[in-house]
Amino acid sequence: MQKFIQIICVGLWVFTGHSAKAQMFDYYVLSLSWSPSWCQLTGLKRGAEQCDATRDLAWILHGLWPQYENGWPKFCKTTQPAPTPKQLKTMRHIMGSEGLALHAWRKHGTCANLAADDYFQASRAAFEAIRKPDQLTLPLSEQRFAPTSLIDSVLRDNLQLQPNNLVVTCRKGLLHELRICLDKQLSPRRCGRDVLRGCSDPYISAPTPSYANAARRSKTKPITNKTSKVTRRNSF
Repeated sequence: MQKFIQIICVGLWVFTGHSAKAQMFDYYVLSLSWSPSWCQLTGLKRGAEQCDATRDLAWILHGLWPQYENGWPKFCKTTQPAPTPKQLKTMRHIMGSEGLALHAWRKHGTCANLAADDYFQASRAAFEAIRKPDQLTLPLSEQRFAPTSLIDSVLRDNLQLQPNNLVVTCRKGLLHELRICLDKQLSPRRCGRDVLRGCSDPYISAPTPSYANAARRSKTKPITNKTSKVTRRNSF
């Protein structure tokens, strides 16, 4: 079992986006996004940097989000300086772009009341401590799987996690995110009810990490699961 990295964060305070009164948040949500799905739905139309086929991004860090037991703070008032361009650049390889890193800081990092460097360090540690499922290798038209199979795979590869620590989300039939709940020391903990409202689709699809190689990969003959009558070559 991969050792889970812990960072001790003492006395973390957050401000809600609608109040100047300080409040203590309850835990973090580590959000891992399947980049090709976002690119398929939104990013390619925008010409987003993270969707460049030469980068071949798969799982990226969407953010480390302070969370209440019900709801979450966002865009909080803080006295911490904004991250420097150098700090943002260090997150590009796991967040897809410096722009996403800056957005994550503004919307979520400000609510942790940590210095930008400390917030990004904690985000990076949480991201790297999770063993991600292998990259999907089928084109969108052939890749179908149950969200529960992805959860089962993550649990097998990360023995520190329990079923109530994580959830899979989807959008328009595509894999969207894997969200994992962590306490303030970045150890797994139970997710709140609102977070556990995950994907309700029985089967979802996932674009391949590399758009440039999708045609080549499609020539590989898939295996048909006769029980579910869903064509697939691999499961999580």
